[in-house]
Amino acid sequence: MNESREVTFAEYKKDVDQVCRGLLSAGSEKGDSVAIWSPNTYNWVVLYGAMGKAGIISACIHPAYTAAEFERCLVKVGCKGIYIPESFKTLKYYQTLCNLIPELKDSKPGQINSKKYPFLKCVIVDSDKALPGCVTSKEIFLRRKLQIWKKTEKESRKWT
Repeated sequence: MNESREVTFAEYKKDVDQVCRGLLSAGSEKGDSVAIWSPNTYNWVVLYGAMGKAGIISACIHPAYTAAEFERCLVKVGCKGIYIPESFKTLKYYQTLCNLIPELKDSKPGQINSKKYPFLKCVIVDSDKALPGCVTSKEIFLRRKLQIWKKTEKESRKWT
């Protein structure tokens, strides 16, 4: 996305509504917590607004935090999901997460099964390419038909 473009409030609201529907249709629900570990971008702002609208708790993590600092926040909050860019300048967010969560590269998107972080289920990555274990932000932002957080059949019916 061109970060220097101007956006009207109506366009922003439309984007927030679309991402909110994408998050809910993917199985997230009110009260879930998601870490946003990213520099400020338009997608960050839209995701933050959509999470607020859906009742999802946003845990905004400073983008320059080290792996150890991020890990402390992740454990303290018990995030069910994480939103990251693949990388930014010299920071390699995806690689850092792979080092913290070795199971990530072998997981199906939205089905992380980590022994160290049992509360974590999904990593959403802002990238043009699909990365192992991650859902792309485009899948959420375009409201693709996917089920990130697994639910029982009865629970999932309320989102379809």
